[in-house]
Amino acid sequence: MTTNTAIKNYRPDIDGLRAVSVLGVVFFHVFPEWLPGGFLGVDVFFVISGYLITKHLLHPANGKISLIEFYDRRIRRILPALFVMVAVVTIISYIVFIPFPEYFRFSQSLVSVTFMLSNIYFYVKSDYFDIDAREIPLLHTWSLSIEEQFYIIWPLLIIAINLIPKWKIRTGVIIGLFSLSILYSQYLATFNRSAAFYWMPSRAWELLTGALLAIDFIPQIKKPLYAHFTASLGVAMVVASFFILNSESRIPGFLSLLPVGGAALFIEANKPKNPTAGFITKWLTQKPILFIGLISYSLYLWHWPILAFMHTLWGDLTPGLITIALSSSFLFAWLSYRYVEQPVRKIKPALSFTFGLSLVIIGLLSSFAFYGHFKKGIPDRVPNEIRNTVNYFLPLGPGDCAYLHSQMERKIKNPKHKVVVAGDSHSEDLCPVFKTIGENDSIDFVLESRSGCLPIEYEKNSDFGIRCNANFNRLLQLSNDPSISMIILVYAWNGHAESLTDSKKEITQAITKLAKSKPLLIIGDVPFFETPVTQCVVRKAMLRSFDFLTVCQPTFLSAIHTQKQQSAIYQIVQELKKKSIPVEFFDRLPQFCKQDCQTFYDDIPLYRDSNHLTYSGAMVSYQPLREFLQEELK
Repeated sequence: MTTNTAIKNYRPDIDGLRAVSVLGVVFFHVFPEWLPGGFLGVDVFFVISGYLITKHLLHPANGKISLIEFYDRRIRRILPALFVMVAVVTIISYIVFIPFPEYFRFSQSLVSVTFMLSNIYFYVKSDYFDIDAREIPLLHTWSLSIEEQFYIIWPLLIIAINLIPKWKIRTGVIIGLFSLSILYSQYLATFNRSAAFYWMPSRAWELLTGALLAIDFIPQIKKPLYAHFTASLGVAMVVASFFILNSESRIPGFLSLLPVGGAALFIEANKPKNPTAGFITKWLTQKPILFIGLISYSLYLWHWPILAFMHTLWGDLTPGLITIALSSSFLFAWLSYRYVEQPVRKIKPALSFTFGLSLVIIGLLSSFAFYGHFKKGIPDRVPNEIRNTVNYFLPLGPGDCAYLHSQMERKIKNPKHKVVVAGDSHSEDLCPVFKTIGENDSIDFVLESRSGCLPIEYEKNSDFGIRCNANFNRLLQLSNDPSISMIILVYAWNGHAESLTDSKKEITQAITKLAKSKPLLIIGDVPFFETPVTQCVVRKAMLRSFDFLTVCQPTFLSAIHTQKQQSAIYQIVQELKKKSIPVEFFDRLPQFCKQDCQTFYDDIPLYRDSNHLTYSGAMVSYQPLREFLQEELK
């Protein structure tokens, strides 16, 4: 995804295509509802990269392939601007992010970036399209990791393929690799969309599309009219994909052929051997467009962390903040291009210096990242007056959820009762509560959680639905286990209030199925805040004299408002009880709300974000829930 202008036979049309691609990505991140498929600009970047690096490998300046020179060029193209951006982002994160979880997670992501594994890290940790992902400043490096991984493997494959004497067989090998990758991509896009998005093997076909262009797989276009039409069709396909496809589309499978195929048609139509490709190419090679294409790599690098920090400080962005974000992105992109990218391209230090300096910088960044990880976000950097508050954000009782997980060896021998706890991340919040109750009252709690899922049967056309259905089917099996005394459901009911209303019938049927064999206890949710208020209060204290940079919402909610949040699940329970279905409801709101619902108790934070609890927040429910269960399990 690097800006690559200093090559033989410079092609301004490719910089024009880069401009279209990066603008798609940037405007998707700013206006996702207007340009729902703009993120597919990355797919176009992959085609361009595959084309250019294969061209370099097949037609090196000195006439023969040199892996050392190839990697030297890649390092000087990619790493300097990346390192500068990462260094600045690390400094700002150190100042702005609270130690846990923000800076702790940032440190983990920084490790993955330095070792070219951020695509794997974010596959495990973050859905690219999740609302919380907008505050992860290095999320966009996933695509760079894919390219870097491809750069390691592809030159070696090219050398091996070049040993094959016949051009048709060499081409056939590349087509075979392309076919395997796109089929694998389509499979993952159907059954594991996140893996399809983040994994290099499922993206390789997009880079290999560019490689096929580089070996002149497509026959020469001889007539100007055909070249004009091909170039125009290509750009139309790319732009159309930005509007037609979206985050719910099965990509990067066959549907990604729309932007990828469009990019391929445009690149092919503008090859020097073909006639001039007409007005669309002339338009994309105008100076303003070319400027954006030239700074596209740096623009990609800088726009996302700028937006991420602004979301962290201010939440949803106003038109004024969006204007500042876009202006800043272009300014930093130009500075990076002018003072980092261009100077590095003009100098040619010794190869040992290039590799050595890169290793030193990687070592420094990774050391700092590991330090932030093992120090749990470095809480010592915050003012003394809030350091105790910061400690409350540390993980809920270490090992509590692992202790309760169904796969673990049972710790309570000969329990009086065995109880299944099912839910999403809100059930995991209560792990220390269940662990303590279990130890004191000889109850073996078994945790079956799946983040984001409700206890309903989902459609089977997505990896999310498949995972959620597997979790629900597991609950149905456990409900028929004679050793189980009760099933407890703990979900983010208040956060899913709209879904509960829309899926009331499905929720009711699912709960009824579970309650056929076992008594069911539904634990009510905690108050939902619009923003992570407790984190914001800590951040303001950390910023000290610059606390005006972040504006926090009130640290309380109206109890009436919270009761409305909970009304959907409460109504479902009451209707089930009228039908004599064995379901009980434990209301947690009285433990958090009087006239108002608080986020702090005597300066102790009860929340670690907008709706998840700290250890102290979870233990608020310990005694009332223990007494409730003692009565129910008599």
